[in-house]
Amino acid sequence: MRLITPLLLLVSVGLASCKSANESHAPFGAPGARLTRSGDEIMVCGQLFHTGAPVVLWTDPGGYDAYRTDRRFAAYDKASYEATTQEPAAAKK
Repeated sequence: MRLITPLLLLVSVGLASCKSANESHAPFGAPGARLTRSGDEIMVCGQLFHTGAPVVLWTDPGGYDAYRTDRRFAAYDKASYEATTQEPAAAKK
């Protein structure tokens, strides 16, 4: 009986402090609401989700696009796919 009373008190206090599932926990609006770009979102299936950390997307100016075929760290006239494929041939000569 000595152990049951404090345990029962602890459980009842814990249950009383729980929040309702109906309360909104989204500080940025309701789930599914359209977000505007503020710099801390990732994009999943075309939808923006806040992360709380700075993010640069491929849609941002200067953003990284993994599907781009141009080289990123080369002179502009040598960055195209065609120029890249010609360089190994020229180096062999």
